[in-house]
Amino acid sequence: DYMFTSHGKKYAVKNPDGSMNYENYRSYATKDSTMHSYAIMCPGAIGWQDTMVEMVTRVLDYGVPAVYLDEIAAARPYNCFDGSHGHLINDPKVWIEGHRKFMTEIRRRKPGAFFDCEDGAEAFIDMLDGLMIWRWHGVTPVFNAIYHGRIQFTGRQYSLPYGDLMAAHRQFFVKTA
Repeated sequence: DYMFTSHGKKYAVKNPDGSMNYENYRSYATKDSTMHSYAIMCPGAIGWQDTMVEMVTRVLDYGVPAVYLDEIAAARPYNCFDGSHGHLINDPKVWIEGHRKFMTEIRRRKPGAFFDCEDGAEAFIDMLDGLMIWRWHGVTPVFNAIYHGRIQFTGRQYSLPYGDLMAAHRQFFVKTA
């Protein structure tokens, strides 16, 4: 259980009854892939912030110029009721402030790095350089018109056919070429 016992249970968002929230995903490489549940981590948990700083900094130390951070700008916020995390219980500010805290530290350590993230949320634009937009098909491009000087859209809407991994990657060729 890679890091679930050591980190997942400890730093996941907790409900008032102590239960955790999960998201379920499966690979789209095959039609019969298995669903997996993943605990939603609390960005306000000091231990999770430290883990994110350590992991992202380590990846950048390998010499890669950019890191993709999944769901920061896509996931809905959760209020956390775990008092051991180092934040106020049920504080709605924790979701944004927690992400902001670890991203600020990562940027301090690696000022030239590029950070891309899934989807788009205004609250995180100053912390990121790119947004992998995948579900904005047909939306008036006001967001991009306003923020075009600050943030780059790095993806586009797609219809992913099962088993065709090249089709899955082709959606990004236009932006990365």
